[in-house]
Amino acid sequence: MPHRTGPTNSELKALIDELKQAGYKGNKFLARLGKELDKATRNRREVSLARINRTAKEGEMVVVPGKVLDGRLEKKLTIAAWRFSAQARESVKNSGGKIMSISELMKSGKAARIIG
Repeated sequence: MPHRTGPTNSELKALIDELKQAGYKGNKFLARLGKELDKATRNRREVSLARINRTAKEGEMVVVPGKVLDGRLEKKLTIAAWRFSAQARESVKNSGGKIMSISELMKSGKAARIIG
């Protein structure tokens, strides 16, 4: 019986390849993101907004190599992640924050901190 060897989502595979290529060019941060996203779905990070609220500073840009779940968010943050729950999207917007994909983060060239 063959074992699954990684993500099956074609968009995620393409993103992981992009991140790894950036890693080969010397960007260790993006290489680490690629490694985190290459994990099996059950091993990928799921982080609540409440945890992000506790650990991030006002105005900070953070990245979650997995899914962001709903919770209480009282800070204006920019959050990049692979996936967001619908409630988390709404909570970030209501707090005055911004959500973005990891691809958008790569293109922006801005510094972020991994949370999770």
